[in-house]
Amino acid sequence: MITIPLLITKALNDLFTQAASIKAVSSSPWTCTGGSLYIVAHPDDDLLFQSPDLPTEIGHKTCITSIYLTAGDAGAGPSSSYARDRETGNKQAYALMAGVKPDSPWKESTVKLGGQSVALHTLTAAPHVQHLWFRLPDGNGDGTGFSGTGGQSLKKVYTGSASSIGGWSLSDIKSALGDVIKARKPSIVRTQDWTRGWDGSYDHPDHAATARIVREVAGGLGVGVVGYVDYAIQDMPVNVPVGSANYTAKSNAFWAYAPFDSKECQSLGQCVKDNFGEDDWLQRQYYV
Repeated sequence: MITIPLLITKALNDLFTQAASIKAVSSSPWTCTGGSLYIVAHPDDDLLFQSPDLPTEIGHKTCITSIYLTAGDAGAGPSSSYARDRETGNKQAYALMAGVKPDSPWKESTVKLGGQSVALHTLTAAPHVQHLWFRLPDGNGDGTGFSGTGGQSLKKVYTGSASSIGGWSLSDIKSALGDVIKARKPSIVRTQDWTRGWDGSYDHPDHAATARIVREVAGGLGVGVVGYVDYAIQDMPVNVPVGSANYTAKSNAFWAYAPFDSKECQSLGQCVKDNFGEDDWLQRQYYV
């Protein structure tokens, strides 16, 4: 027969075990597992080339972590106001896609990856949405980097002509992404186009390097990878037609972002007039 003290002891042990389990879960930086990882080079690539898949998944409350390898700083530097403005614009777009106020707060923290601290932001009102910002220097449209950031680029690191970018080696970047994939356990990893060359004529070298790195890391871990065509979609048939629900979701998210990017066209008319390309990209989404 179990005595009262033993019953109390057992109850306390169960309580401590449950508390330890809860603490282990809550101590993880990731709010959910499964779903999709979206891994891109710049803060607008997901909005232009991986959409409408992106707003569809966010709307279905799929577990989403979007990862940005570069700051998209255009030579101003990863800590510049321009780079931070782009992050703000991207977060406003995500909040809109999640059905909450565009200026909804994000919980900001850091996570150790590849031996370095990486910014992790979680949308408070929709915690299944997280952002991971590596903030590496933008590599420029030809992959040579910008003088303002010492000519650094992902292309140079990937091809071996440079040993590091922003203090990260290629091995560090791959290790960090591998750690995220192992911890987040995504059903699928979504990245950019690994089939294009490096000359920048039909894709950005940052896109090409990002896609190649991600494909190698995810493939090595046995996780499925989907690549999205970038600039080249402009020559493909329209498959996100104006007036469709998908176009509305995609364009609304992009226009929530655009005001925070001073180098971006600010209206459809300007995009067409100044040959930006966004008017074409908003009407298309294609897989590699």
